Amino acid sequence: MDKVLWPVGAATHEKPAYAATIAIEAWNRLTIVEPAILTGNATMNVDIDPETPKGAMLIVKVKATANANDVTFGTGIDAPNLVGVAGKTKTQSFVYDGVAFIATGAAVQID
Repeated sequence: MDKVLWPVGAATHEKPAYAATIAIEAWNRLTIVEPAILTGNATMNVDIDPETPKGAMLIVKVKATANANDVTFGTGIDAPNLVGVAGKTKTQSFVYDGVAFIATGAAVQID
């Protein structure tokens, strides 16, 4: 891998547009994913680079509209769904175990 990884280099901060399926890439030691406001339910899949080191972290931050939009974690993430709350923002943290990103705790509502 010829990329400078966090903490020496910058963390990866992805801001994908809302879609029913949101695809992200994980290769850095820290990836922050902050999709556009969810206007519907979404599935989030992570394409994990084969050189991603064990212990890499993934932080997901999602805001729902006036509807309680949920995020289903799909490929690359082993965690229960993130259940949305109308108009609120939730965060969820994960760590890479060499196979998938696994949740490090329950999702937290931050507003």
